[in-house]
Amino acid sequence: MSARRAIYEALMADQPLGPLDAAVLVDQHHAEVLREARAKGVEATHADHAAAARQARARSGGWLHVTTYKSAHTARCICSQVRSGCLTSYQPAGDFDARVSVEEDGARLYVRYVGRGQ
Repeated sequence: MSARRAIYEALMADQPLGPLDAAVLVDQHHAEVLREARAKGVEATHADHAAAARQARARSGGWLHVTTYKSAHTARCICSQVRSGCLTSYQPAGDFDARVSVEEDGARLYVRYVGRGQ
């Protein structure tokens, strides 16, 4: 049995992993298995962007905290999608501004309605 398979089965059986197991995950299987480990141990962040957009429109110009992401990279990607209108809740493009604030508990996404889209 491969090391990856053994570690994966330990994760699925809710068996604790030691530091050596974590090193094997990083060295041999990098992102794919780390995603599996994170999915098993960390609840995903879910944001209701439709509700956030409605609230931001109601408080035009004021910053609204949408959610806190565990990954700053994810928060920055969503931030860009808000500004460009790629997320349908924040259309048309340019109607919303967004920013990310990296804190100890994660990366906080803030949006505000500016209403200058086309």
